[in-house]
Amino acid sequence: MSATPAAQRLAWLIGVPGLVYLLSQVLRNSVAVVERDLEADFSIGAAAVGSLSGALFLAYAVAQVPLGVAVDRLGPRRVLGLGAVLMVAGTLLFAVAQAPWELLAARILMGVGAGPVFAAIMSLVAGAVPAQRFAEYSGRVTGIGRTGVILAAAPLAALVALADWRGAFVTLAVLMGVSGFAMMRVLRGTRTTPVGAVGDWATVRSGLRQALVAPGIPRLIAFQTAVTGTAFTLLAGWGVPWLRSGGLSLAHASAAMTLCALAYALGALVWGGVPRWLGSERMPNLIGGAALALLLALPALGWLEPGGPAMWAWLAAFGLASAMYPLVLDRVRRRLPPELIVRGVTMLGVISIGGSGLLLAIAGTLIHHHGAMAATRTPEAFVSTFALLAVLVAVTTVALAFAPRAPAPGAGQG
Repeated sequence: MSATPAAQRLAWLIGVPGLVYLLSQVLRNSVAVVERDLEADFSIGAAAVGSLSGALFLAYAVAQVPLGVAVDRLGPRRVLGLGAVLMVAGTLLFAVAQAPWELLAARILMGVGAGPVFAAIMSLVAGAVPAQRFAEYSGRVTGIGRTGVILAAAPLAALVALADWRGAFVTLAVLMGVSGFAMMRVLRGTRTTPVGAVGDWATVRSGLRQALVAPGIPRLIAFQTAVTGTAFTLLAGWGVPWLRSGGLSLAHASAAMTLCALAYALGALVWGGVPRWLGSERMPNLIGGAALALLLALPALGWLEPGGPAMWAWLAAFGLASAMYPLVLDRVRRRLPPELIVRGVTMLGVISIGGSGLLLAIAGTLIHHHGAMAATRTPEAFVSTFALLAVLVAVTTVALAFAPRAPAPGAGQG
């Protein structure tokens, strides 16, 4: 049975902007694959590469709130178009850069361009599907984005091997440009001012403050920042270099990180059902946090060698354990009144993504202190990074264990 015209229109409406979102995720996680090329071509060390990795995340986080407001004021089409233009410009600048500052400027452009993409697509979804199907379609969009994380590993490495790193980024810029043009064509005639605009800046700031100080929310944000930062420290920055320090080729290291990314994508589906299986809101986070801290302790203590026989199982377990975002999102939702849920989710995203950028930069500094360039770096250079991540996850997990419980359904509501 063929799809109805309405269903076909919805598929185009979500799928084409989804390609822009997918490519933004490839850009966000791309530095890990080209780290050695950047160090060699620009005579920079791990600290500078860490700053490049983190700059996009920080720019992405800073852009979230103002560009999210712009989505509500100007409509998703205009903001998505601006985002695509900035990402094309940033990707091209990265490809032709001749100095480290140009690389940094390029990553910032990419981050600002990527900042509003998810919120804008969610605005399109909200205007196109019934409220009871919003979660279903938002999950599909999230799945498209996580495909970008997977493509940023082995497929991107294959492109780099074929066209060198500069050619790979030119190719990504062309793909982003074509996708952005197609998106603007598909979105012609869509509503430019969504129903329920967010109000003035004072309202936005007040809502964010109220969400941040709600009982239990700061601990949940701290926990998610540690978990998200840990995931992206490996997926977006230092996973491939760590594996290559153990003797793996770029192709093999990227293939291994592809497995990790697949487990990370699958983990979001797995963790979503765990509270129902356990009959507990609190225990899944504590189990996941403890498991992740123990996994990180293995390389921190030198008990796991990159390239060793246990590596593949470790990467799969790490990907699953670090995908706990649905759990935290559900706990945030339970602790906030309906009018503050969007603000709480925004705050969760801004702080956790911004924190990921800081952790990527800090990891680069720790690795840089070992002195070796990428080609001669050993696994010992990464020990302090894994130790830091293990401590952060362990401390925030313990803090979360003593967080106030969510109020009973309807408690405190009107």
